[in-house]
Amino acid sequence: MARGRPEWKKKYDGETIASAIFNGLERASPRLTAGLKYHARLAPPAAPLFQSIETHALKIASPPYRDIYETVKLAQADLTDRTKDPFHAIASTWLFANPKVLGHTVRIIDRTTGALVSTEEGARMRWSRAYAFPLPQRRVPCGPILANIPASENNYYHLVINTLLPFAPAVLRHRGELKGRRISLAVRNAPSVIVRVVDALRACGIDIEIVKLKPSEAMEAETGFHATLIHPSLHPNHGHWSGEVGEELIEALDRVVPPMHTPARVHIPRTETTVRRILNNDDYQKCIDDNGLAPMVARWDNFDLQYRTFRQAREIVAVHGAGLANLCWTRPGTRVTEITPTDARRSPFLQIGAERGVDFRFFFAGREQKKQNFDIDTVALGDALRGRA
Repeated sequence: MARGRPEWKKKYDGETIASAIFNGLERASPRLTAGLKYHARLAPPAAPLFQSIETHALKIASPPYRDIYETVKLAQADLTDRTKDPFHAIASTWLFANPKVLGHTVRIIDRTTGALVSTEEGARMRWSRAYAFPLPQRRVPCGPILANIPASENNYYHLVINTLLPFAPAVLRHRGELKGRRISLAVRNAPSVIVRVVDALRACGIDIEIVKLKPSEAMEAETGFHATLIHPSLHPNHGHWSGEVGEELIEALDRVVPPMHTPARVHIPRTETTVRRILNNDDYQKCIDDNGLAPMVARWDNFDLQYRTFRQAREIVAVHGAGLANLCWTRPGTRVTEITPTDARRSPFLQIGAERGVDFRFFFAGREQKKQNFDIDTVALGDALRGRA
């Protein structure tokens, strides 16, 4: 969202200034900032009880996805360092002693060091994700193992791909280390996707509960559980990998999500948003209708519909957006067409589609304009959807 903002605005906005002040205070007097409930420093656990750090090859490196990626890379919107390797990801999982979660940020902290648990060493979280809360917080009881979903994960893509799907498969991979102990998953809110993934973990035999934390509450436990999946060079667009247990999670979701009839050919409209809108939307919608694609609007409260739609569809067409995170549930061979501006291409959904073995195509539309809006050559799009281009 910040792309295109003047550098002076990025440098002098309130969040940047607040972060600079409090980061300086945290370096000079960590006891003072801890008393203000401010923890922004990132570090791995000081003394992990268990850790697993593994590098995994991503399927985007293999044909046909590698060739498609090369066309995206020509105008990659979010990748400025061309030396970064986009073809591997690192899955890190820790069990560690003395965790706590503060309700105003719902981020997991190593009480031994006062740092936010992270694969990064020495970096700091920005103010909007790690801010001070100089008020008392009531301690809420929890199980012997504490995990979390940060309060700032209010984008569906980042919630599912960057948080839930590193967490849930890691729980299944390391269930032996967790056996016999309940996991308390601290959250600010529990949208339907979190509820269903937790239902699926329970169906797999995991003892887990959801605990909604208010800003005025905090949790401490014997042991913390933290899992991440990142590119080794922090590549911004890649990081979906579930391994063999990913199929076990999907099989469990198939059992807990109610069956429903959904269309075989689906369009994900982008009408309930303020960015990345279609400038000639009437012509675009007519093209979609003429090609027999049924709409499915993705919302926070309709995960069951999203899951069944993506799980059962033979064809999916969508403008680049968070709803395409649901590609992680698709079946191999599903035809997927992602529409994106020609000068602002992105590859995260190509990478997810590669892991799922889908038939992935891009349609490069007009150039990006204000608020990332763009227009579409609907004649060319119609030809592409009918297999003529």
